[in-house]
Amino acid sequence: MEYSDHFGMRIVNVVAPAAIAANTNGASVDSFGFESMEFVWHVGTAMVGGGFDVTFEESDTGAFGGEQNAVAVADIVGGPVQISIGDANKVFRAGYIGKKRYVRPVMTETGTITGGVVGCAAVLGHARNEPVADQNT
Repeated sequence: MEYSDHFGMRIVNVVAPAAIAANTNGASVDSFGFESMEFVWHVGTAMVGGGFDVTFEESDTGAFGGEQNAVAVADIVGGPVQISIGDANKVFRAGYIGKKRYVRPVMTETGTITGGVVGCAAVLGHARNEPVADQNT
């Protein structure tokens, strides 16, 4: 393989992998310095009793204290994301093409979850300034 995106991207931990059994807001992702944003969910063990519908919120300030807006469906590529009962060892993704600087995923529980492990990371790509510094996140 001849090419790599290594020096033009940053990965941000948005939802730490865990047995999540309630509505969960992911961390705010600051897109400053990047031209693309993709969210990736990794599901380990299967959800039991329910799952998650994933939507997004966007903000100009990153405060997410009431000034945020729901992201329009037209600004999500590959969505909506739905993690369902029985999903195990799967990866889901959705891209954001809106114009706000800050974005976060909102995971809304469907049913009553009693098991399952899920986590989410944001992949920021097409850096305006390369190389992007190495990171340990």
